[in-house]
Amino acid sequence: MRAASFVRCVVAVCVIVMQASVSGAQSLDVYRGVNETQLGWKTPEEREKIIDNMRQAGVGSVRVDLREPFDKYIDSLDLLTRKGLSILMIVQFAEPQLVARDATRRPGRGSIWSVVPLSQLDPEFFREKFGGLWREIERRGIRLAAIEAGNEINWAAFNGDLGLLPPQGQPPQGAPGSVALHDRAAYLLGLRRYVAAVAILKQFRDASVNNRDAKIISAGLTWMPATFAAYVGAEYVDSNETLDILKADGLDAVVDGYGVHFYPGVNQTLSQRNRDFEDLLRPCAVGGRGHSCWLTEWGVRQPNLACPSDESKRVPLIRETVDRIAANVRQKRIGGSYYYDWDDNPIEFTVWRCGGLTEAGKVLFGR
Repeated sequence: MRAASFVRCVVAVCVIVMQASVSGAQSLDVYRGVNETQLGWKTPEEREKIIDNMRQAGVGSVRVDLREPFDKYIDSLDLLTRKGLSILMIVQFAEPQLVARDATRRPGRGSIWSVVPLSQLDPEFFREKFGGLWREIERRGIRLAAIEAGNEINWAAFNGDLGLLPPQGQPPQGAPGSVALHDRAAYLLGLRRYVAAVAILKQFRDASVNNRDAKIISAGLTWMPATFAAYVGAEYVDSNETLDILKADGLDAVVDGYGVHFYPGVNQTLSQRNRDFEDLLRPCAVGGRGHSCWLTEWGVRQPNLACPSDESKRVPLIRETVDRIAANVRQKRIGGSYYYDWDDNPIEFTVWRCGGLTEAGKVLFGR
């Protein structure tokens, strides 16, 4: 979600929340939203301005972190609630504060951050630390549309059980399957402990005064070619295999939807984009049977940073992707979709540039 820009250029994902409802004939309601995961690092004045700009642009929902500095991020959630924007809150497991008392980070390298292994996760420590934050969220009357448990836990940038490899290499034998990992046992242990922590999160949600109806979404899993992971030198496990492992560990009993990420490429053919999207949605429910998928990140890169922003290549691909998402919302395969990103780095994906909403943003938010 916030790896360095050259990684994000291939593997990011973001916000429009869509839900299909049936009333006589089927209709589609689109709750427009966007990723803005860095709100906690902004000044109060900056947060106010950003959120006001979002509201004026037609945004209706925001995907935002719950992590250090916790007080500033809870302030951001409070402000979003008071401004009338719905919230998808990400509970982060990549940093020690919610993982374990003695959690240690795996070393990082460049764009692959130094992060905590999920296998160190102590569910009871999580219950204690998250419980204090949750009580403050409840006390303030903060309203959440959904809670996403973690982010991109199937690659090394967000899960320290996955290791660093020599960059610009070739995929190891068996990649992107977990069989290729240097320590598959640690990866599997981390996923089991992750499911236990999500079950605790569900207990808090179920006992909530204000957020009993909030959806719990599993960590948005990244999708990338094995060749790209090898090029940047990071272990990565296929998103569908990771989800199958999580489901075998009991995930379906503790979540309402599966998080996935998708970044269509301008240089891909239409058939390639269709094929990649269908592969991504393989585990998603059809016709309301089973869990739907939530695109908690999707985005289209526009690398020319000159003003005004040249949207000539991006807008057609965004229209294509919005239509593809809408078709799957109608089939109840997709329960929510979030565009990446509003205005944070890497700026190539942002829709607020040069002091205003880009043409891509106008397509997304219906202006």
